[in-house]
Amino acid sequence: MEKSNIIFAVGMIENAYDETYKIVAIPKERIMDEEPGLLQEAHELMPSIMFEKCDVLIVDEMGKNISGSGMDPNIIRRNYSGSLKYNPLAQRLAVLDLTRESHGNANGMANADICSRRLFDKISFESTYPNPLTNRLAQSVKIPMVMENDSLAIRAAMKTCFDVDLTI
Repeated sequence: MEKSNIIFAVGMIENAYDETYKIVAIPKERIMDEEPGLLQEAHELMPSIMFEKCDVLIVDEMGKNISGSGMDPNIIRRNYSGSLKYNPLAQRLAVLDLTRESHGNANGMANADICSRRLFDKISFESTYPNPLTNRLAQSVKIPMVMENDSLAIRAAMKTCFDVDLTI
């Protein structure tokens, strides 16, 4: 930092609704001290799933307009690259659709175990493949098991779980 041309930093924190929560200007000499607190504050404002574990997580839509990896790894607690470590939330994740705003880019579908045919039919490989070619994470576009409809995708996710207490 001492030899950099940085004068100051601007930190911006969003709330769980993608709204600006705070904007902070930090002088160069205080960046290293103040940035960790801002990061912690941002994590506390991040949306989350309110329980620790579940057997099946169903994601209605994934997309580049939701997260760079299609589904926010901080929310679903999965990461295909292995670079982030999470306490697993769900045994299985089924994703049912791809947002229109993604224009067929299904990067991150590898975080799902199962997807619907509706999602699969929306995939544009020309739009999807530049991401792994650029970031060198080919595993990000591995295709999950494709089921004909939402109901079968959800049922497949349930069927492939282990140690489920069916008496509840």
